Parts: sequence; structure tokens; C-alpha cells
Amino acid sequence: LGGLHAEVQVLQAELKDKIREFEEYKDRESAALGGIGSREIMEMLENAKNDAEGASESMSQQFVDGDVKLAAFAKEYMKERTKYHERAAKLERLRRQQM
Repeated sequence: LGGLHAEVQVLQAELKDKIREFEEYKDRESAALGGIGSREIMEMLENAKNDAEGASESMSQQFVDGDVKLAAFAKEYMKERTKYHERAAKLERLRRQQM
């Protein structure tokens, strides 16, 4: 019984250390974000995602209109679509974490 009690005390001490580390991490994260909350981050990410989508749609229209050559279009279009999908995935991940 004494051995179990000692083991519990060790585990409690480890838990306190982990909680302290977590709180320090949270404080550093909050300071790095400058007080921006998750809602604001999600809103900024949504806007950035929409900007990338708009840019890729504009490029598509320029290509259809014949204003841009295929090689240049493909390169730039892929960059914008990659941005769009990365931002959409990050936004989805944040939304799932909020649940």
C-alpha cells in the first residue's frame, strides 16, 4: 500500500509539472497572437481563402479570354489553387477543433 501511495505522489507531481508547462505554452501562444482569438483567426483565414479563390477565378477568365499563355496560366493558377486548398483545409481543421 505504501508503494502505491508513493507512486500516486510521483504521478501527481508529474501532472503538476505538465499542467505548468501547458499553461506556459498557452501564455506564449496568446502573447504571440497578440490577443487575437480563434474567431478572428478563422475570419482572417476565410478571407484569405476567398482571396485565393477570387485570384484563381480571375486567372481562369484571363486564360479563357486569351490574355495569358498556357504555361504562365498553369503555373500561377496552380499556386493560387494550392493556397486556396491549404487555407480551406486549415479552416476546416480549426472548425473541427471548435466542436
